[in-house]
Amino acid sequence: MTNNFKFLTEQRAEKVEEMRKLVDTAKSEKRALTEEQVTLFEELKKTNRKH
Repeated sequence: MTNNFKFLTEQRAEKVEEMRKLVDTAKSEKRALTEEQVTLFEELKKTNRKH
């Protein structure tokens, strides 16, 4: 595995984990994501698609 591929894979995993935390927090509090959280989620999703 090349270093660049490994770096991108790790970076993607970190973003996915952050996305999961956003959703898990909202679920545990029995609420929807806030507008700010939705925006962050969408930005993380966009950057993951670029890689």
